[in-house]
Amino acid sequence: MDFLNDALTEQPWHDIGRCDPPIGATNDIEIMINQITAILATRLKALLLAKRDYTTDLYVKNGVLDVRVCKELREYVSGILRKYRSVYYHSVEHAVHVTISMNKLLSMIIGINDGDLEEIEFIEKPTKTKSYRDIMRNRRSTLQHVPCADNTEEGKHKDEETTRCSITSQSSSIVSAIEELAAEQDQDSFDTTFGLCSNRMTQFALVFSALIHDVDHQGVSNGQLVNEADEIAIMHNDVSVSEQHSLQVAFSHLMKVEFTNLKRCIIPTPKDRLEFRKLVINLVLMTDISSAERMQICKSKWKEAFPDESTSCRNIEKLMEPLEANVPTDVVVNQPRDTDVELAEMKEVPKPVESKRHSMYTSSKSRNQIMQVSLGIRQAMHLNGMPIDTYSNTSDGFNKLCASAVTDTIMQVADVAHTMQSFNVFLKWNRRLYRELLFAYYDGRNEFDPSENWYRNQINFYDGYIIPLAEKMEQCAVFGNQGAVVLYFAMENKRRWVNEGVEITRDMIEEVAKDILEETGKT
Repeated sequence: MDFLNDALTEQPWHDIGRCDPPIGATNDIEIMINQITAILATRLKALLLAKRDYTTDLYVKNGVLDVRVCKELREYVSGILRKYRSVYYHSVEHAVHVTISMNKLLSMIIGINDGDLEEIEFIEKPTKTKSYRDIMRNRRSTLQHVPCADNTEEGKHKDEETTRCSITSQSSSIVSAIEELAAEQDQDSFDTTFGLCSNRMTQFALVFSALIHDVDHQGVSNGQLVNEADEIAIMHNDVSVSEQHSLQVAFSHLMKVEFTNLKRCIIPTPKDRLEFRKLVINLVLMTDISSAERMQICKSKWKEAFPDESTSCRNIEKLMEPLEANVPTDVVVNQPRDTDVELAEMKEVPKPVESKRHSMYTSSKSRNQIMQVSLGIRQAMHLNGMPIDTYSNTSDGFNKLCASAVTDTIMQVADVAHTMQSFNVFLKWNRRLYRELLFAYYDGRNEFDPSENWYRNQINFYDGYIIPLAEKMEQCAVFGNQGAVVLYFAMENKRRWVNEGVEITRDMIEEVAKDILEETGKT
């Protein structure tokens, strides 16, 4: 099992699934069960060894996971994978690809320092004044990544096909060089990864979430399920319907009595259960990119954790100062606040009414707390007026905020990993998505014909979601040198799609139409 996990993990990021089984992609359910079980077993063993409590002694003997746990884990994985429906994109194969990609992403975090790169053609060596982010930004307008006008005499006569082949042939050797350099470096520090390199519970939750994130997906959008008043739409109040249903299916399955030993390993205490569920629920819901509200929450969290250049003047020390520092300058925060007279002079705070038992200003302590609360990503509030610190205004709280923003990003990247891997991997899943949407359209469960503007819509998807998402991988610095790999393939795929996508789309539409005609008799 360890050997299989190692082989799966050692696959190059851009070529995941392209080798032969039992490592590569397959439609053999037993091979897929073995692949995911090996990954989860390794992560679970790491979680137990990190706990160093009674569960470690009970379920890990001589570095080997107990056979009872292995058996239950395999049965759980088998049960979940078999609950995936026979659809073209949101399928069991998709779940396996996302889970293996997630495992690879985690391996790209652990053990990587932000060390120097050797002088490699195409990847510029960073300096103290020029980060990986700066390098990637400068490369954006180059021919290697996106089409751009080349008005030089030489550029006008350059053969595009020769250039494409040259660049493509470089990519594998370049990525291998980057990964080899990263693998030789020591384990990343806690601060560099915001604790993710040592948080075995979060690592296990990420892989678990990848496994279950689309279980029992019907192959139609959440909006369609809401329009149809589908049973699960009613159950989940029209909010992230498929994602919430997958969570319900996965956790209901886990709660069965036959997984007693497995649950003792993952969630031995009520506190562990609450932490694990909170992690998994948040991660799976983050894959609902059709929810504008959830995407705004994700965006706000990232901006708070990693301010962009327009707000970068607010350094980390400033972010972790007491909240009084953010009170408007016309409020004198250093003066005593013990008297009603002084509070009444502050226009921002109403004069307290001490005689009302249920007033939120019934004590000096609560007044001070209200003065300091800034509701948002970091803080919420009870009905009684007491603040809830989701991410406290401390160094530890800031690390937790950053870690949460990064895990959200990792989950979203894994979900669409094919768009940031090799062009052949992208085309495989792009075709499967098109088939699923077209079948739904023919069945009256999709309001639009996906063949209309498919080429242009893929470019919009890259510009609006994929490339900004890939940029986060480099921006957060958690992935060290390898963050550039993900961004490179996202930009390279977009470049190739712009140049080749019209013809690819035309051929795909014709071929899929013939397949559907043969399978269903529909035209």
